[in-house]
Amino acid sequence: MKICLFIDNFTPDLGASSFRFESIVKELADRNHEVTIIASYPNRIKLEEFKEFKYKNVNIIRINKSDLKNNIFQRAIKYFGYFLEAIREGKRYSKDCDIIIATSPQLLVGVAGAFISKINNKIFLLDIRDLWPDIVLDMNVMKKYNPIYLFLKLLEKFMYRKSTFLVYNSPGFFKYLEKNYNVKRMELITNGIDDYILDYFESKALNLTKKEKYKILYAGNLGIAQDIKILIELAKYRKDIEIILIGKGSQEKEIKSKMKNVNNITLTSSVPRNELLKIYEESDILFVQLKNIKMFEKTIPSKIFEYLASKKPIIFGLEGVARNILENEFSQQYYFESNNIEKLNKVLDKVIYDIENNSYIKPDTDKLRKKYSRKNLSIKYANLIEKVIEDDK
Repeated sequence: MKICLFIDNFTPDLGASSFRFESIVKELADRNHEVTIIASYPNRIKLEEFKEFKYKNVNIIRINKSDLKNNIFQRAIKYFGYFLEAIREGKRYSKDCDIIIATSPQLLVGVAGAFISKINNKIFLLDIRDLWPDIVLDMNVMKKYNPIYLFLKLLEKFMYRKSTFLVYNSPGFFKYLEKNYNVKRMELITNGIDDYILDYFESKALNLTKKEKYKILYAGNLGIAQDIKILIELAKYRKDIEIILIGKGSQEKEIKSKMKNVNNITLTSSVPRNELLKIYEESDILFVQLKNIKMFEKTIPSKIFEYLASKKPIIFGLEGVARNILENEFSQQYYFESNNIEKLNKVLDKVIYDIENNSYIKPDTDKLRKKYSRKNLSIKYANLIEKVIEDDK
């Protein structure tokens, strides 16, 4: 079978969509399916260090070489550029394919897949990883009757209507989707974690001891949604910690500016995945946060699965589905209200107390492997793609 995938971030770029679909693409290629990928150039790694992903039966078309922007409208222009280039390239490369797959966000990536499926009369599988454009309402970027928002809602409706099947990655999306879609033509496949990461930490002993300075690590996107500037305030407030930030994103310049004259916080744009695992191992505490808005209650940051695999304490400013996974599935206790420095400071005291008194409860990594192994999830996804194609014949 021939498969055409429209995606913004793809390996070796860093990000949830990249990690999710690298594993799926490999599974499809190993089954001797031909996969053509229409992806942007990496924007979370340095282009001079960019080495193209190569794998049997996989062909990658790179488009839209542009940087991440902080301004929401500049970012919109960037994604519109992807949309136009994807339409041009996709018409040609998808003519002989059996199915088109597109992953949203960004919304225009999904819409590009929908347009091409209509032009070339192809099966269209839509992968939903966030609910755009409604998220812009929760972030107060637009109002409900803004003409731009209303236009984006029309594009969303078109994207859903054209899809043959829909995959969504969080149970929090179900109620929204069932109002707009046939539940018999959609399936939940969550994000997960690579087996090599699970294997790496499985052989490592958890070593948490009392220290003069505790290393707190945040590794991930430095964007508006994560808004991790609170860690700079924490670094100013506490001298018993050292904060390590690793990542790129739209807030990177602002973070660097605010970090000036703060001696116990560092920022590295990106590191290879094998080096990142060593940094996890060397850290004492891990941090993750999303802005406290309704839409983010439905999302699952894929970062939490890597964090859980490391077995280290996780301080999390998350609500909804992600909070439920950490607290109820994996017994993590260190929740704080997002962007509340006082509550963050108190939960940090609790983490340090538990480390020093040997009362920290580590997560069940056997459960993590059983439910969230990316290999198993990719097998499930590839089986679904094959079934959608067969059912349409």
